[in-house]
This record gives sequence, C-alpha cells and structure tokens, in this order.
Amino acid sequence: MQLIVSLLLQRAFIRLGLFLLGVLSTGAALMGVFAQKQFIDGLKDSSVGTSVLLLSLSMAAFGLFTAQAMQALCKFLFVRESAFAHRELAEQVYEQTLALRGESRFSLTVGETVSLYAQDVSAVCTLFEEVLPLISIAGAPLLAFPIALHLMHDLPATPLLLTAGLNLFICFALASRQAKLFRRSKAATAARVAFINEWLQNMRAVRMLGWLRIFEEKIFQARRVETAARVKQVSNGSGMNGLMQVAPYMLNAVALSYAATRPEVTAGSLVAALWLCGVFMVRPLRSFPWAVVNTLDALASARRLEGYLALEREPKEHHLAPAAQIKVSQSIPALMVRGLRVVQNGQALLEDVSFNVQAGACLAIVGPVGAGKTILLHALLREIPCEFEKYEIFGQDALALPLSQLRAFFGFVPQDGFVMSANIRDNVGFAYELPSTNDTRMLEHLKYSAFAPDLSLMNAGLETEIGERGVNLSGGQRQRLSLARAMGLDREILLLDDCFSAVDVGTEKHLVENLLLGQWKNKTRLLVTHRLSVLPQCDSVWTLEGGRLRQEEASL
Repeated sequence: MQLIVSLLLQRAFIRLGLFLLGVLSTGAALMGVFAQKQFIDGLKDSSVGTSVLLLSLSMAAFGLFTAQAMQALCKFLFVRESAFAHRELAEQVYEQTLALRGESRFSLTVGETVSLYAQDVSAVCTLFEEVLPLISIAGAPLLAFPIALHLMHDLPATPLLLTAGLNLFICFALASRQAKLFRRSKAATAARVAFINEWLQNMRAVRMLGWLRIFEEKIFQARRVETAARVKQVSNGSGMNGLMQVAPYMLNAVALSYAATRPEVTAGSLVAALWLCGVFMVRPLRSFPWAVVNTLDALASARRLEGYLALEREPKEHHLAPAAQIKVSQSIPALMVRGLRVVQNGQALLEDVSFNVQAGACLAIVGPVGAGKTILLHALLREIPCEFEKYEIFGQDALALPLSQLRAFFGFVPQDGFVMSANIRDNVGFAYELPSTNDTRMLEHLKYSAFAPDLSLMNAGLETEIGERGVNLSGGQRQRLSLARAMGLDREILLLDDCFSAVDVGTEKHLVENLLLGQWKNKTRLLVTHRLSVLPQCDSVWTLEGGRLRQEEASL
C-alpha cells in the first residue's frame, strides 16, 4: 500500500482537480435529467409557456452534452496521469535492478524480473488509467442516485435501491473471485514464459544433450496449467459481465412495474427514472466489478514491486563517466589495496587482501576454481559489497570517488565475453547504430584481438548480425570481441578475467604478443588465468586461495 499511496500523493492537486471534474460531470448529468423531466411534465401543463419548455429542453441537452464532454476529458487526463505514474514506477524498478546486490540479484529468475516490468508496473498503473477515472466518473452517480430518487417523491426509491444494492453485492463477490483467478492466470503465464525463455537461451545445448522432450513436457505442462486458469477466469468474467449488462434493465423493470400500479407517477418522473436507471447507472453498474478486479490486481502487483524494491541494494550511480585524465607516474602505484574483505551469506570469500600494482605492470592472478579471483576484480570495480581499509588508484582515494569516475579508470573483459544483439560494429564500438566513420580504427582493434580472420569469413563484414546473446558466435569469438572493445575504451588499468580460456594455443600466442605485451605494454594489466603458458610473460604471479592473496616465487 505504501507504494500506491506514494504514487497517489504525487501531483495530488491535479488529481484532486480531476475528481472534482468527475463530480461536476455528475452534476451536469443530473441537471440534464431533471430539465428533461420538467420539459415532459410541462408538455401536459397548459400554463407552461413555450419559452419555458424551450429553456428546459436546452438545459437538458446542455447538461447531458456537458456531462459526456467532462467525462471524456476526465478519462483523457487520467490516462496522462497513468503515463506519469508508469514512468516514475518504471524508473524506480530500473534503478533498483541496476543497484541490486549480488545475492539479491539472483533471488529472482529472469522471467520473474521481466514480469515486474511487463505486468506488475502496468497493473499498478491501471489504478490511474481505469480505476480512478471510474471512481471519479461512476462513483459520484452511485452516491447521487438515491438523492435523485428522493427528489422525485412519486418514484419507488426503496425497491430501486435494494435492486441496485443486490446487483452490486453479487458483482462484488464475482469480482473478488475474478481477481484471484486473474492473479493465478498471470502467475501461470509468467511461469510458462520463464520456461520458454530458458529453453530459447539454451536451445542448442538442449538439442545436443537430448533434453528436448523434457523441456517440451515442462512447457506443455505449464501451458495446461495456464489454460485451466484462463478458462476459469474467462467463465467467471463472462458471468459477471452478463449480470452487469442486465442490471440496468432490472432497475428499469422495477421502475416500470411500480409506475404501472401507481397513477400518481408523472410521465416526466417515469422518463427521468428510466434515464437514471438505464443510462445514468449503466457506467457504475457495469464498471464497478472491473474496478474491483483491477484494484485487487494492482494491490497484488504493488506488493510484489514493494518486495522487489525492498531487496538489499547498493545505492550508487551506474553510468560510466568519460575516461579520466590520469597522471601516470612510476613512483605512484596504479593500484594500492589494503585490507580488502568480501563477505557473502556469512562466509568470508576474501580476507585481508592487500597488494600494490605499479603502473604499466602485468600481474597474473591464479588459483583454484571458486577461490574468488573474479570476485577480486568485481571488488576493484566496487560491483559487489566489500570493505577496504584503504583503496587508491594512481594516488586518488578510490573510496571517495563516485562509481562513474572510479570505473572510468578501468577496462574490463569478462570471461563470458558479453555481446549485444547487434552487428559486429556496434559490439566493438559498444553503441547501437554506429556510423561507419570509425571502421578503420575498429578493424585495427579486431586485428590485434585476433578476430580479423573470422571477420574475413563473414559476408557482411562489420554489418554481420551476431544474434541475441551472441548465439552465432563461439565462446572464443565472444572473448575476442570483448578484447577489441576494451582496446576502443583505452583505459589505463585492464582487468582481464580469464579472457584467453576459450581460444586455441595459436590464438593465445597472437593475443599475448600483439595485445597483452604489444598494444597494452604500457597499460596496467591484472590477468586472471588458468593458462600456465601465459605466466612467464607476466611481471609477477599471485595466487589466491582460501580467501588470501600471496605472491609466488620468481622461479614460477
């Protein structure tokens, strides 16, 4: 509820004005109904002049037209408010996704996280697009209906109110059930989409390992659950819609039945009653149950979003700043780390890690799988929660720097070799729809990263589309694209996370000679690796084991 309240309080005066607009539309409609009553009753009264009749008719037309215009304007303006709320909420979810701590980030699957954007944000915003306009436009008529009946003494207020109340009660029960069925259907859809997403991302491996039938059955079973939930939802919704369609006519039938036995009911009162029951109350009666459904669904989505926004996070900036102007000096270490400690789930992964790296040095970090080598690089980027007694980059206090400035010192090449669903040019330049003006420079980077032979086999060259998550590339090709991208960034400190693991011996030799010891010979390089052949080319070798870092002997 806190999330919804905070959204409602934003632009509060504007939204209060929209509610008042809805109330005014109800007043205009009532004016039209009563003016119409006066016109009809005046036709039988010879004492009423033509000018009075024309005035009554004009007021009836003006009131009903004004009511419709105000309602349309109110609906339009609430849609705009929904867009504002959607932007605000989406930005909160986006910032939270960027800032989540590691353990929080993996508490939800990709499908569940996507459903927050695709379903829950939109569901909360239906309050502004559907529910609030209905409360404004249809809520006032519900309150005004008994008052209008009371003003017409010859109409049966009690039977009409009882009939309307019974319809509303039944619809509230159906709407509550509809909301539950709707949530079950959405959950089943999200589960099926998550299975399909997993299948699509791993289709090749699934086929090669012979797991296709297992995945298919998993998806089909999810589809059966989704279909059953959907059938119940549609059946309940159809019954609710049917009842709401006939509710106004039930009110009309009560009014006509009473009028048939009461000669004192005037023609104007009867027409006014038919307007109030058959037109004035149509929107409230037909919209009320769906307002309940949308409200309950929005509350459920708000609870999920509140849970997501409450996950532990790192409240820091994430956008990369331009490359910093760095004063490199051999007398000042490129990196000075003292007392680095990383704890996750109560377990110390790194403990009292301290080291210096001189500018232009090449440092290799080795150790068993799971020792924390990648975690060390992530800690230097401050991508994970960690503690430093002291952390300096080229003599600057790194702990006092905003993340954008700190990360501007580093070029990072992950082991997985991240690529975008775009062409080769965009992946090297790391931007979408890049012009071809820098192609010569990109081709040079691809040459040094040993990707040029692969590029020569691609008919479209730099325009070659590589598919989602680099599906058309091998692991080694993805790594080499990441190396070419790092060349383009031209950072002073390079964090290389086992980026030779997927290349053959010949390609490794090319990368070491032309890139690691060639183009990057004056850069500060931290290389996590399991390739022993690279170690003799490094200035020093450090071993990470048991959460502690130690330097190996020179003989290594």
